[in-house]
Amino acid sequence: MSTIKRLKIPKIEALELENVTTNISGEIYEIKSIKIGSVLDNGSANDGSTNNGKKIKLQEGILYGKNYTFEVTEYVGKRTTELTSIKWEIFYNDFDTGEIVNLPINARGERITINMGNLESCGRYLYIRAYIKDKKNTAVLKVWKHNRFRWFDQVLFESELADRIQPWKINQSGTSLCGMACLFYLFAKENPSEYRNFCRDLFRKGEAKYNNYIVKPSKELLEKKVNKLGLPEKTGNMPITDYITLAGLRNTNNSSYKGGDENIQAINWPDTMIELSREFLGYADIEENGSERFIKRINHNQGDITNIINDINKQIADGYHVILMVDSDLINDDLDFQSFDYHWIVLESAINGEFEVLNQNGQLEYLVDFLAYSWGTNPFDRRDIVKDKNGQNISNQDKGFLKKPITRKHFINNYYGYIKVK
Repeated sequence: MSTIKRLKIPKIEALELENVTTNISGEIYEIKSIKIGSVLDNGSANDGSTNNGKKIKLQEGILYGKNYTFEVTEYVGKRTTELTSIKWEIFYNDFDTGEIVNLPINARGERITINMGNLESCGRYLYIRAYIKDKKNTAVLKVWKHNRFRWFDQVLFESELADRIQPWKINQSGTSLCGMACLFYLFAKENPSEYRNFCRDLFRKGEAKYNNYIVKPSKELLEKKVNKLGLPEKTGNMPITDYITLAGLRNTNNSSYKGGDENIQAINWPDTMIELSREFLGYADIEENGSERFIKRINHNQGDITNIINDINKQIADGYHVILMVDSDLINDDLDFQSFDYHWIVLESAINGEFEVLNQNGQLEYLVDFLAYSWGTNPFDRRDIVKDKNGQNISNQDKGFLKKPITRKHFINNYYGYIKVK
């Protein structure tokens, strides 16, 4: 079965001109053929050729917002002298509804120029028709209109989107978009249908709305080129679906972020996270605790640590989603204060702080353990070894963010605060 069939991406066949003739007197009957007089632009062939190292294929098509010229090249019968009698229209198949949508064109004549500014027709085959009297017996030209993210393969995009039925697969990869990843993780987890619709709208039309918040990335993102794997350049092989959403939201909120691996511009500060939790995700109950203290760390005694953990656990018990601001050193129990690598994670369990162990020096230490989403890993899977499709044991690449319990001291040295939402 082809990838296009498997993903149910509709394919429209070209419409052929029916047999038409002149009348007995030899007067003009209809238009026989038309052509496009403008240069078309390249974009993805949307055939899955970016998968498995295959050579990436391109196709020519129309770009949104650009002007294109069309002209009549041949008539059935003699050429009309009343050029204003030549009418034009565009129609396309709306895959979402299955309806044929007609876009009448005001311009008349043998040669017209129109602006392709209709968003809904992006990512569709357009049929441009010229006629005088009879739409059925007339000339039709079939042209592809690129998705707004024209260099990204639609088959690969749909495959990634299907995978995100497991929201933890959302992955910031080599970018500093951890906060955006947390927001979209919650979005996909709580409202999977709306999330999929949002992703498809953004990919195809270059803008999408959720809770009256419009995500509309700039041209730098829409024109992002791909590497040999068909993935966005300079993002550490970031998946297409996550690029258009995470980078798209950050760029909308902060236009200085241009959709690459920029660190400072991509960082998601607490006030940004609070604003987008409210305006984009629509949470009404939002509070911040300690996450603003990201410049200076505070020394805590064991009682303080216990109170902090108990407070976090109370928010989980009260039904809040808790987004922790930590240092990425948190996942390595042998590193502290290596650098200030601010990182957002979504807590998926209470913090268990009741483990007691003896360290290498024979001293009693208390360990903490918890489940959390981050970096495209499965927070609920702590297995070191899993089976591949051939039944062979392999290392579990999806193993959760926190690989093993860590000391309370290490936790508090790399913890800043949280934002809770409900």
